[in-house]
Amino acid sequence: MYILHRGYIVNITIIVGWVISWGLVAFGILTGGEMGWFLDAPSALITFGGSIGATIACTPLGTLKIIPKLIMMSIMPPKYDPKAYITEIVEYATVARSKGLLALEDSASKCSDEFLKQALMLIVDAQDPDKVRAMLEDGITYMEERHTAGREFFAKGASLGPAFGMIGTLVGLVIMLKNMASDPDNLGNAMAVAIITTFYGSLMSNVVFA
Repeated sequence: MYILHRGYIVNITIIVGWVISWGLVAFGILTGGEMGWFLDAPSALITFGGSIGATIACTPLGTLKIIPKLIMMSIMPPKYDPKAYITEIVEYATVARSKGLLALEDSASKCSDEFLKQALMLIVDAQDPDKVRAMLEDGITYMEERHTAGREFFAKGASLGPAFGMIGTLVGLVIMLKNMASDPDNLGNAMAVAIITTFYGSLMSNVVFA
């Protein structure tokens, strides 16, 4: 579901979903406990820092550069109107039929869509129709590969979040067991801190990356 805000298309479902998810998690925490019980800096560093670092390590630099853009696109995606494209292409066909293919050069200079502009310029250059089709299909293939690489970044983060949550839990358990003899009265608190990383990992995976 999208809404128009100040000339931009806003993906309202992702915002509503985040509000519901974080809101109900916070409600569940405050119903039976305190928010401070679920805040632990070392656990957050292990889970969030570790999963983000490992995700970065699995991602090419070229893809990393466009991650901020992809995040903005998920919230404010570009607006496309198929009917408007059909009307525009019919107009180009009319110009080509009445004035010749070279007349499309003026149309191409006014075209705001880069892909469509490239197609028009290829036609103006008197390229073979089969060659034009092949070049445009190659362009679509490269675009799909870029989009797939961007999606894989978030998919990898979703898979690594729980893994680093478990790593943090194991680290916490080791520390707890090492200190059990010297501080047995603090066993419950130490166990709670160890499990918090699993909680962080689940949030990281299912609410943020997914």
